[in-house]
Amino acid sequence: MSIIAIQEPIERLEIDHQRMSELIRGMPLPEVEDFFFDTVEDIAQAIGRIEQCLETDDFRSMYRVAGRVREMASRAGFMKLSHVAADLQIAITTSNHIALSAISQRLMRVGEQSLLAMWDSRIYSS
Repeated sequence: MSIIAIQEPIERLEIDHQRMSELIRGMPLPEVEDFFFDTVEDIAQAIGRIEQCLETDDFRSMYRVAGRVREMASRAGFMKLSHVAADLQIAITTSNHIALSAISQRLMRVGEQSLLAMWDSRIYSS
């Protein structure tokens, strides 16, 4: 018997560091920290809500929440996450359930990697 290791794909993130810097420029450190934690929490909750919508086939809510993820990610400079959320909206609009499944899984991966990158980012401490 052979053991096969299956590795989860790692997405290359597109982070707009200039957008992130401009967003927090001039903010006092407590506001930067509030923005940082609020954004991480809001995106994480929205991605969790998308998972719930997928399980219950609530595509109308999923579309709305994907739009929120797209907007929050774009505002924070996480362009890949924003693009994947937009792709999810397209799959919902076109009722492409195969693409919907694949894109929602990709959103989970990119979302997790983006949140980890944001959590580890030193841009917010400068």
